[in-house]
Amino acid sequence: MLGGVVVGRDVSGKDVAIGGATSSIVHNVAEIILRDLQTKGVDVKEGERLLGEYGEASDVDRESRLDRFSEWAKRHAGELSANALAALSAILTLLKQ
Repeated sequence: MLGGVVVGRDVSGKDVAIGGATSSIVHNVAEIILRDLQTKGVDVKEGERLLGEYGEASDVDRESRLDRFSEWAKRHAGELSANALAALSAILTLLKQ
């Protein structure tokens, strides 16, 4: 990540970037995971709480809060649709930056 922009290369080696406020991207992507699990009958209160803590965290604490959310989501990975798995993958990629 570079200044709120996720940068990388596609499979052909071409540079790609996804711009926007990282916090907004995380919230949108995390909501995909929460709604997916909710439609499958999973209690998502803990995930919603963790996402809320991420939103309220200082810049210094945000990464650890996002890590907590991703750990919660990974515990439910077997229940996620392909779309929600892709969303989780995006969050994990952000954490690796």
